[in-house]
Amino acid sequence: MSNPRLACFAYFFCVLMFFYSSKIGTLIVPYITTPWTTYGCLFTLVALHLVINYFGVRGLILRSLNRQRLAVAWIMYQKSEQSSVPTPLQVAERERIFERFGMIRDVDTHEQLGHCTIGSSLSGILRDPIPSELPELFQQEQYLIWFDQRCLLRGTGKAETPYSAGVRRIHICLKEGYTLSDQFKAWVHAVEVCRLGFRIHGSANVDGVAALDVIRTAYDAVAVHIADFTSKLQSAGWNPGDYALMTGSPAAVVTLVVSTAIEDKKSQ
Repeated sequence: MSNPRLACFAYFFCVLMFFYSSKIGTLIVPYITTPWTTYGCLFTLVALHLVINYFGVRGLILRSLNRQRLAVAWIMYQKSEQSSVPTPLQVAERERIFERFGMIRDVDTHEQLGHCTIGSSLSGILRDPIPSELPELFQQEQYLIWFDQRCLLRGTGKAETPYSAGVRRIHICLKEGYTLSDQFKAWVHAVEVCRLGFRIHGSANVDGVAALDVIRTAYDAVAVHIADFTSKLQSAGWNPGDYALMTGSPAAVVTLVVSTAIEDKKSQ
């Protein structure tokens, strides 16, 4: 699928340059007599090439779901009063070409809601013991979500209750035997954690939200809506099961999680 205006513009320009490249070259060569004109012409052509490629990529509307497109689709679904799933065209209009991997943004304001890494090693990201309720929450799931140590502050109440602070950085740790569907649900859950945390704060840089409470609230929201969201994806024009959420293998898979013991098995 493609955006007709951008795709036609890029295609027309490329065809035009193909047929007239020799004539244009004949006209330009006599004037390239100094290093300044040589490099000036080179940089101009390279810049023109990059601009045309940018418009060509912007004209594409892909029906497969990667991390950015899935995040945009889920946030738009949650914001919709009718709980409608956006089409690939609607998502493409909000998709960024140059974006950091794992960055999650609001679809309207483009503010940073958080950053998520999928396939992390749980033992590798922890510096302090995790809350005892966390393994119980994910007991029936093939993944586990927790905050990066850099965005956690210790609460003034229970010593074992950390609070998320600043831009949320979270990790998805996959358990042994995970499937593509588990990756899908885990990423949706991570996006909801960032979305809810931002809503409660009112700003991504305000402290004071219990990390475990945000994860539990997001878990409940995903459990209620994930089946409806998944079923509506195909009717909205997405390719069901065509996900590209993780490149390569995870750093490790979790084999055992309790509050006092964590075991990871390094991915081959």
